[in-house]
Amino acid sequence: MISVLVHLKLCVPVERFTSPPEDSLPLLRLYFRALVTGTLKPRWCPILYVVALSHVNSFIFSQDAAAQVHKHTHTHTHTQSLH
Repeated sequence: MISVLVHLKLCVPVERFTSPPEDSLPLLRLYFRALVTGTLKPRWCPILYVVALSHVNSFIFSQDAAAQVHKHTHTHTHTQSLH
């Protein structure tokens, strides 16, 4: 992703398109499908590619973080109930 951004000269910072993280599941599915199938390629539309990659990446890692918090909370609550 960085190599794509290095070659872009934007008048508007890319963060305006990537922040806040996307929370629309239908749009995230479209981004994901376009990236996985190769429909969206950095050389065809580098800005959209970076935006899609950023949002899908943020979503995946936010889900992982939420699962870790849930796991920790559940384990902590279960451990306390045993005492």
